[in-house]
Amino acid sequence: MINLAEKLGFEECSRKENSGNVRGKEYDGLTFRLNRELYENAKQKL
Repeated sequence: MINLAEKLGFEECSRKENSGNVRGKEYDGLTFRLNRELYENAKQKL
């Protein structure tokens, strides 16, 4: 999912380590924001 988001123009703006627990496994919480310039570049490649 992270690779797809970055290809579409999103960039990670924050990460909270071990913020979620699914079936006993810890996961980081990620927040992304859309970078308009990266989005426009990605849109032209499609």
